[in-house]
Amino acid sequence: MSADGDAPAGIAGNLLRALQNLGGSFLAIVQTRLQLLSTEFEEEWLRLAGLAVLALAALFCAGVAIVLAVVFVVAAFWDSYRLSAIIALGAVFVLMAVVLWRMLVMRYAAKPPLFAASLKELRKDREGTSVEPS
Repeated sequence: MSADGDAPAGIAGNLLRALQNLGGSFLAIVQTRLQLLSTEFEEEWLRLAGLAVLALAALFCAGVAIVLAVVFVVAAFWDSYRLSAIIALGAVFVLMAVVLWRMLVMRYAAKPPLFAASLKELRKDREGTSVEPS
């Protein structure tokens, strides 16, 4: 009778170990995906911070150059065509602003979606673990 008593305990023990292994595997997958997500988030943050610093530096330098150029042109045409010079420079700057805005919008639209690699890996995990009906 001890053989009958050991068999259910052995099956229950094996089932418990299998569930523990399954839980451990699940936690390992979740940990890996969270690490990937964290890495992607950090990379995106660093990329955006670098872009912001470069953009601010470029804007500062461009602003100083623009002010000096406008002052020079208006001073050069002060006696005869100062209003025409101011209007022409204003039109040039409006045109440049429109072109730069379009470039910004196109560049932003072309960036990859946030967490694309994590979502791809999670999709692969889901496909690998899903049971297809026969």
